[in-house]
Amino acid sequence: MSKRFFPSYENPTLTEDGRIAGILDPTAAQDAATKEYVDTAVANLEWSYYLNDTASGIGAYYEMSQEPTGDAESTFTSDSLGSGDGQALFQWIGDDVVTFDTLELGVIALHLHARRTVGKRSVNLYVEIYEYKADTSEVLIVTTELSNAVEDNKISLAFHATILSDYEIAATSKLLVKLLANIGSTGADSTIAIYAEGTDNSRISVPVPSESLSSLFVLRSLYNAQTILQATSDNTPVPLSITEQTVVGRLTGGNIAALTAAQILALVSPLTTSTILSQPIKIP
Repeated sequence: MSKRFFPSYENPTLTEDGRIAGILDPTAAQDAATKEYVDTAVANLEWSYYLNDTASGIGAYYEMSQEPTGDAESTFTSDSLGSGDGQALFQWIGDDVVTFDTLELGVIALHLHARRTVGKRSVNLYVEIYEYKADTSEVLIVTTELSNAVEDNKISLAFHATILSDYEIAATSKLLVKLLANIGSTGADSTIAIYAEGTDNSRISVPVPSESLSSLFVLRSLYNAQTILQATSDNTPVPLSITEQTVVGRLTGGNIAALTAAQILALVSPLTTSTILSQPIKIP
């Protein structure tokens, strides 16, 4: 039999086994959260791509990478923009194929910095997110809302778009971001500058399954006692267990491996007994 915390209200209740039941999903920062809400929040994590000015080699698209480049601030300057909606500005495409197979139900967020450098026409921006397939076709996934007006001083803009249901994306596809502008009908033609890299961290964040993080982080559960991390090719770390009486090293032209006694001797052969004994002995 459960007990009510507040006699005038049906929920929440304290169950006989000590659980609190009947809690609604939280809406404020200090609200209590249900197990289902927390499980969903943990399962649907965000994956970020950082915009940069590296040419992708695909049309006029620039690259976006999974980590900040660490380079100085880059600036993207538009042509002179007359009146009209849906004017294409700049595009960024993933520097590699996706490492997840699903964009989860949730919110895609894009953060960037912009400034109107010339003109007086009003400028509002929005973003389209596409799946760029291996056959070079582009499938529109979602479109963000319209931004606040771009000002003459550099401002930070936030864009959001809701994915209403899980979107399955091919393992051979890339994410593509297109920035567009709606330009007002009055005033002198406007020119827009978009800023990335440096301290700007202009980026897009998409909700993905938590298991996709395995391509970024090493699971500690894979590392038992006497295990080290090794990689014999780029971006492919794997655990390597070291047995007793084993020396691990790398010979010229070879990979990381357990060395035989003969290989170890060959490595240290320049240090002959006479060479070692000829060295002065330092006594602290």
